[in-house]
Formats: sequence, C-alpha cells, structure tokens
Amino acid sequence: MAKIRAVRTEADYDAALARIDELFHSEPASPEGEELDVLIDLVEHYEDRHYPIEYPSAVGAMDGGSSHTAGGLERQRGNSALSNRAAGCKSRYICVSYIH
Repeated sequence: MAKIRAVRTEADYDAALARIDELFHSEPASPEGEELDVLIDLVEHYEDRHYPIEYPSAVGAMDGGSSHTAGGLERQRGNSALSNRAAGCKSRYICVSYIH
C-alpha cells in the first residue's frame, strides 16, 4: 500500500484521482482495495469542501431547469475508470462520471 496523504490542494486532488484510477480493479479486501477506499473518502471530503453541489429548487426542477454546472461538475474530467465503481456513489465525481 502506498503512503496515503491528505488531499488539501488541487494537485493533491488530481494525484488522488489518478491513483484511484490505477487501483480501480483492486480486490476489496486487499491492501490496494483498502487504499482505494481511503482515497475515495479523502476525495469525497475534498469535493464537499471545494466543489459543493447546489441542488435546484423545486420550481427550477419542474421548469426543466437543471443545475449540472454547479461546483465540481464544471470540471471536465473526461471518462474515467473511476466511474465504473459508482455503485454506492461514494464520491460526487464518481456519481457524475457514471451518470454522464
């Protein structure tokens, strides 16, 4: 298992996402699977603080209005293997990638 660092900067965030992509197919109970779980939690925490999602009002939702550009969704990351692990939607990035 690689040394895990806190995700405090955009560079840390990008590095964590890259490592998550590398670990994507790890077995859940393996050291790599454990590292993956920790990194996903760290990325989720960073996203909560730096890219909060603003949910549309009920009126906006009924209008057909959409808020797909809020927070971290503005970041165009392209397709990632990370999106395939979205079953539990552990990260906004994961869920958004999976949906699109």
